[in-house]
Amino acid sequence: MTETTTPAEVAGTPTLADVAALAGVSPATVSRVINDSARVSRHARTRVERAIDRLGYVRRRAAPHGRSIALVICEDDGRVFTDGTFARLLGGVRRALGEERELVVMVVGRTAHRSTMPRYLRGGGADGVLLVSAYDAPCASLRQAGVPVLLCGRPLGSSRLPYVGVD
Repeated sequence: MTETTTPAEVAGTPTLADVAALAGVSPATVSRVINDSARVSRHARTRVERAIDRLGYVRRRAAPHGRSIALVICEDDGRVFTDGTFARLLGGVRRALGEERELVVMVVGRTAHRSTMPRYLRGGGADGVLLVSAYDAPCASLRQAGVPVLLCGRPLGSSRLPYVGVD
């Protein structure tokens, strides 16, 4: 891997070793940056953070093993918490999941928190995503990382993602 490496050039999911190679540091240094250790120079920290962003590296956590589904709502807080449609939708999803699965709810708004949502989910925050009110493509990076995504409602454009209609 070289300084000119792009995410498309990294085969598969980027690893801690890929980040270290791109940043020109040891894997231990990358680990210290990820764990927010004070024992890293500002220069090395900056190089590692740039490499992480460039590669789209996400720290892998233990997988939930089929136990959680994320309901990601791409609407502003004011609408989500005042419109009864969302309460009925949440209740229906919760009932459909049964007792064996957890429901993780993320309200990401139209633009805010859009960069943190894919990173959280790619890192193993949930086994799959039900995406609500997605008028753009915030889930493309999730699909590329292998996170199953299902749209709630028929897509407005020509989406290749599976969807489920809501009555």
